[in-house]
Amino acid sequence: MENTKVIILAGGLGTRLRETLGTLPKPLAPVGSKPFLEYLLKFISDQGFRDVIISLGYGSDAIREYFGDGSSRGLRIAYTLEKELLGTAGAVKLSELVIGSDDFFVMNGDTYFEVDLKQMLRFHESRDAVATIALAYKEDTGRYGNIIIDKDNEIVSFPKKPVRAEPDTLTGESISSGRKYLSIFLRTSVLS
Repeated sequence: MENTKVIILAGGLGTRLRETLGTLPKPLAPVGSKPFLEYLLKFISDQGFRDVIISLGYGSDAIREYFGDGSSRGLRIAYTLEKELLGTAGAVKLSELVIGSDDFFVMNGDTYFEVDLKQMLRFHESRDAVATIALAYKEDTGRYGNIIIDKDNEIVSFPKKPVRAEPDTLTGESISSGRKYLSIFLRTSVLS
């Protein structure tokens, strides 16, 4: 766990919030008295992870200026910069140069999803998995994508249209939908 890095995807344009935030990048959106990303970094730090890579795009200078190298928060923050939007996979691939460990987490920089990262890491290692995805159960997934898993927590499918859960399956947020509640744990071998 000591070397496990957390990549935070924070490079989006935040167009839906532009009217409210003006030129402020979405990760710096105020929630109470702090920027949203401050809560996410505290969540990561509180679970014992210290190495964070923030993948930036829009508003990168403001984010770097605010968070710096992370030392004041007990973190080591490195940054990557998307010169053009690369999407989720592209942003993760860009971070490959600074990952430097076999396993890493990927989180959306605009999503707060309380999951026990240490437990997720243990689960991932116990399965010797290439990728592990934390999901949130939803009764009604009409607004979201789905992931169907079986009783052994193996992904069965990523249906394009909302479906009702069959026995021994769960539906959750889909990584392909670009929606919320995303925490992924990966091995660097998936980047090859």
